[in-house]
Amino acid sequence: MTRMTKNKFDKLYLDKVVHCDTEEKANEFLALAESVGYKWSTGVDLVGHNYWEDCGKETCYHITKDGVLFTDTNHYNSYGYQIIEYQLQPKFKVGDMVRINTNNTIYYLDGKIGVVERVDSLSPMHYDVKAGIDGRTWYLSENQLEKVEETTSKEETIDDIIEEIEYHQKAINVLHNRLKRKAKVENKMKKIKILYNEVLNLRNRLSNDGSGEVFEEDHLLLDSVLDLIEKEMKEDV
Repeated sequence: MTRMTKNKFDKLYLDKVVHCDTEEKANEFLALAESVGYKWSTGVDLVGHNYWEDCGKETCYHITKDGVLFTDTNHYNSYGYQIIEYQLQPKFKVGDMVRINTNNTIYYLDGKIGVVERVDSLSPMHYDVKAGIDGRTWYLSENQLEKVEETTSKEETIDDIIEEIEYHQKAINVLHNRLKRKAKVENKMKKIKILYNEVLNLRNRLSNDGSGEVFEEDHLLLDSVLDLIEKEMKEDV
């Protein structure tokens, strides 16, 4: 639960009636009120006595300077009180370190540690979390995050180093594959050029039979071979 000052709490709830339609909301609201100094008007601690069984989903709490009162919505509506619908407080606050678990929805984020940069309680994805080697911001819900309670700087450093190594290893693998493909192409081009020169020399040698007669069919065949080789060379460039 997010911490709140008494001044902020009073600004939101003092002299107002707060409706909690679930017991979870009732327990959280009473814990919040007690954390800033409030008790029941009888002087009893709020936590542990939510009186939910009396009013159920119509439970309302009235915050006064003399303490907290309770009854149902019908009573407060009949007297014209302003009723506020209580919303569960964000579980995390800006700056919190969190571990991400998306259950393989975003598999490469699972297990990563990030930092909450923004909280928007009105959005289905309450939290903007900065995570990953590229510092990208992800929009995540509360059930996809787990508070990192005690992470030492040493543990954080090791995690960062491992992540850095994995990132660069992937980049090295990509570069290695590109170099292999380039070397393969260059080797192929070298062989094609040798073949081209040999065919060209053969064509020139077969220009005639020694008596000046040109073998046109030989030329046409060799020309077609040269054309095919030239086309292959152009496609591989």
